[in-house]
Amino acid sequence: MEERIRQCKEIDKKLSDIEEGMFNCINHESFDSSTYNAIHLVLENYGVTDFKQWLLVTDMINHFERHRINFKETIIGYCNIAILLETYNPFHIESNNENSGNNSFADTDERFFQRPNIKRFFKGDDARLFKLIKKKLSGTTEDKIQIFRDEKKAFDDIFKRHKFPILDIFDDMQKTYLKLRKDKMGFLPPIKELLINDTLFLCNYIHAGVENIHSPETVHIPSNMNFYRIMASDYGSSACMSVEWFKEYKLKLKKYLEKIPKNTEKNEKFIKRVIPALLKKTNKFMTIAKTEKSKYPDPKYEHLTRRYLKSGHHLHYFNNSELINKIYGIELLTKEPSTNFRLSIINLFDYDVNLVDYLDLPESEIFPKIVFHTNDIIDILKKEGIKFVLYNDFSCSVSLDNVDPNAYNNVSNAFKERARAIEGKSITEQMTNYLNSPYQRLSVKQKSVRSAPSSRKSRRLPSRKLPRSI
Repeated sequence: MEERIRQCKEIDKKLSDIEEGMFNCINHESFDSSTYNAIHLVLENYGVTDFKQWLLVTDMINHFERHRINFKETIIGYCNIAILLETYNPFHIESNNENSGNNSFADTDERFFQRPNIKRFFKGDDARLFKLIKKKLSGTTEDKIQIFRDEKKAFDDIFKRHKFPILDIFDDMQKTYLKLRKDKMGFLPPIKELLINDTLFLCNYIHAGVENIHSPETVHIPSNMNFYRIMASDYGSSACMSVEWFKEYKLKLKKYLEKIPKNTEKNEKFIKRVIPALLKKTNKFMTIAKTEKSKYPDPKYEHLTRRYLKSGHHLHYFNNSELINKIYGIELLTKEPSTNFRLSIINLFDYDVNLVDYLDLPESEIFPKIVFHTNDIIDILKKEGIKFVLYNDFSCSVSLDNVDPNAYNNVSNAFKERARAIEGKSITEQMTNYLNSPYQRLSVKQKSVRSAPSSRKSRRLPSRKLPRSI
């Protein structure tokens, strides 16, 4: 298990670098260490392991008439040139002064090299190749662009001479990302080894919603699976939470589960004794979120905010019954790391295992956004033979249909009733008071043992008391 986790952590770092590299490329950002690490990974995927390439660099030095340049400066400069040429389009370049209507295309074209996202290519320690080309630049913007085209062709010829890959940097990063994701699937821990008392604990913090709310798709929970779901909002509502709160929730849940005596109770009773603490914590997080949301409302999503402030947490139990099939999405090419959005398997190891990594999705459902449904989750659980699941769902349950904001509340109320007809009533109140119910008192057998004459030592029964809160 330790070796599997170590391998997964190493691949996670590589995936993070490639994702950041792709973001920098697609947004024409200047290269940083993560981007260069991503380029290394791309080259490794092509079989390049020599990251000095002395002969190639020697030819580059000769090309620049003995001006010294190293391998790193060559590769970063080459990739930046490719981005520069991709960026240049005289028919679509916007003026720096958007409010002025007097700028012609020609004038805007001449401002191209003054744009902030272009000027940054000529700055920094890794811009040596660009600075060498800058000495050759003259004439109009089109003349300068032609110089860059000629230089790229010259570099391509040098690369081919040394059998070095001609990089299509963004596409190559995407291919490398997909390969690494596939590699990681081979190192993921078996899900059954992550169970606690034979129970799978899931925490979901991924953007989600429901399509076709007038007749939503459902997924069947089989009779041999006991599936408990805590939802941190109503259907038709968003679920307002932050990455920091989600991490704190998972950490507290893990510490709580670590304290619980293992293999002392049947699964069903074990889950029911854990649920009240989770409901209490979920309610606490929602109270904080509602307070924050009411302080800083977003006028654009006022209709969603109103619903969220009135929503509550809900617990449902599914067994040989239907569950609404939500759709989930994780954006890859954004400034916020995709790793913040996870379907975490809470376990007792030193690794935050993401159930999404187990999903064998087609490439079209990974780029530029990882897309999956509730049925994909259930299929994995059925395949692994998981019998007991406690699913904490902090994702939104908004309608993804084109609904008029003014009619959203009425439409969502109808959707909420429809969901209740499909999934049944919640058992939130029943389970919140579970620990205080008569069912939890000592059994007759235990009472008889305690009342029987015996020594003081024999009357001490092993404690089965669980922590009452997270």
